[in-house]
Amino acid sequence: MNVEDLNARLNQSANQVWDGVAIWKKVKSELHMPDSSCILLFPSAKRAANIVFLRYIEQLVKRKEYTCAYVLAVDEWTVKNASAFTDSIAGTMQLSEYESACILKYYSLIEFSNRFYVCDITFPEGRLGELLIENSIPIDEIVCAGVYRMYDYEKVYNEQEYSN
Repeated sequence: MNVEDLNARLNQSANQVWDGVAIWKKVKSELHMPDSSCILLFPSAKRAANIVFLRYIEQLVKRKEYTCAYVLAVDEWTVKNASAFTDSIAGTMQLSEYESACILKYYSLIEFSNRFYVCDITFPEGRLGELLIENSIPIDEIVCAGVYRMYDYEKVYNEQEYSN
């Protein structure tokens, strides 16, 4: 990679971070999120994984003593169905893939909130969720221990199919 390409990539990343700052401020303002809440970003439309993350929101809110949770998602299905999994959802917002990527870039640079959770097993960069699944680590454990940092979670069995 030459210096010009590197500069272009750095400028692009810097612009995404600044856009992420602006988008995050907009989200906080529009949703009126109290400091006692948690925020969950669903950056992908991988429904099977998103369902597992949604199933454990209630435990996350109770165990971490949050008052409620807010869901930000690129996937319309996740936004529409999040409240079916728990009464703890106080608000939802659909983001574009670009908006989600910008918030992720910003969060990867600066952990702007310890109440912010990225609900994906491969994002932000460096998560090895797929490798863990290949090594027979259950996705529930990856979600609860690895992402939500709940090490004594109660397994949620939910055979109901969500197909909207």
